[in-house]
Amino acid sequence: MSQLHKHFYVGCNNFQDGKAGRIKYYVGKIEGRDAIFLDKILFNTETDLTLIGHFSADNNQEINFEMNFEGVIFFLSIELDFDKRGQLESLAVVQNSDRIKEFKAIDHSSKINDRHKHYYIRSYDTVFEIISDRFELKF
Repeated sequence: MSQLHKHFYVGCNNFQDGKAGRIKYYVGKIEGRDAIFLDKILFNTETDLTLIGHFSADNNQEINFEMNFEGVIFFLSIELDFDKRGQLESLAVVQNSDRIKEFKAIDHSSKINDRHKHYYIRSYDTVFEIISDRFELKF
């Protein structure tokens, strides 16, 4: 069964996959409906997208960000009120993702690799689920 990873704590200049241990706590915990506000969603190519907005963390700071996803194989957008999961996390990695397992079972052309991760992003009005093999967070 899929499980969400611990909350993201944001505070470094850049966050890339595999470097979560280097994130320093100075912005605060990214949690709740008022934590992430999106201004733009850019589809750079069919498989690359960028989310642009700002964090409003538990210490009342607003920090602009860009979340870049490359090698996207799944993108879901749903209005917050219709998200059945009802998660409290605003930014998380889904551990043991059932959806990744499902895709691996039908992947006849080796499009899914070990770098693919399942991301859960909950903004003020919308929930996004993205599976990609590269993720970068810039401030």
